[in-house]
Amino acid sequence: MKRLLLLAMLYYITWATPVHAAVQWESYSDAARTVVSNNFTLPGSWVYMKGSGLAKNKAYQVKFYDADPNNYPLSPVLVDDSQSDNNGVVLSQVKPSAYPTSSPGLWKAELWKMQPLTLESTDTFTVQGSAIPEFEN
Repeated sequence: MKRLLLLAMLYYITWATPVHAAVQWESYSDAARTVVSNNFTLPGSWVYMKGSGLAKNKAYQVKFYDADPNNYPLSPVLVDDSQSDNNGVVLSQVKPSAYPTSSPGLWKAELWKMQPLTLESTDTFTVQGSAIPEFEN
């Protein structure tokens, strides 16, 4: 009888406890998001972001901050409203050279779930001065 009760409890714990995938939030150098990159040097570079392990079909917001410490947390260079897909994936991107007054250095990308407002993850990546020329050709 004890064995049966133990098996029933184990079954309940195994199936009644929701299992959530770990949130992954990374920066990539390619639009297909296959090459993780944390250092962007080329003029006109895009930083591609991908979040996975998120709630499905929910509203998210991505906030990109440059390396200027005066901009965090009130002045992101870009706020991107997005929606996760049926697989719990959110995609976003930023082109640092589109913000010529931005500061090179360690940039930050925050991923926020909108309801309830929750910071899901933060990723940092380096944008070199060469990626933010004063005038892009």
